[in-house]
Amino acid sequence: MFVGKKMKDKKRVFFSFHGTGGEAGQLYDIVTTIDPTASYIGIEGDVLEGESKRYFKRYKDGTADLKSLARATTLIYRTLKKVIAEENLEQSNISLIGFSNGANVISDLLKEYDLTPLNVVGAYLFHPVHFRKDVPFKNQPDLRVFLTAGDEDVFTDMDEIEELEESLIRHIPEVKLLQVYGGHELRTQEIIAAKEFYDARDNKNE
Repeated sequence: MFVGKKMKDKKRVFFSFHGTGGEAGQLYDIVTTIDPTASYIGIEGDVLEGESKRYFKRYKDGTADLKSLARATTLIYRTLKKVIAEENLEQSNISLIGFSNGANVISDLLKEYDLTPLNVVGAYLFHPVHFRKDVPFKNQPDLRVFLTAGDEDVFTDMDEIEELEESLIRHIPEVKLLQVYGGHELRTQEIIAAKEFYDARDNKNE
């Protein structure tokens, strides 16, 4: 997986995961809006759907190829550990941010691994889908999760997103869901709310 880096203040670092058709720098402007001083590390998907980059394969009906998802989750976890060691980020406050396909792979990461040892303190999931509903999240005692969903999203519905929220709440101390009017696209309202969430919580551990 290609890793793009724009290193600034190493106290606060965002690992970014793009949507289908995106690339490592897709969410850079969003991250700089949330925290202009934070370092940015984009991990680029290595699966192609036509010419669009993704992290895992999906079937024609939109459901996830679970073997491909498991591969992506394992590879991303290893990549996180490698980059944290290479950049000496062991003492950093790390946040994960993802849109669509990127949000989905973060969600699966939180089901497979306790990220507390990596000092992951925040996860920002823009327009995820609730895959693997029967698999619980790992207990993440230091983690705060912000997620958004459009009430007319063609890939999911609010009942599923609320199920995802409830599943997160069982294992993570602070979870905030923002429902917005619209479909499967990022809106300014979501970015502003993510910054407010970050400023109120994630920045306390400086």
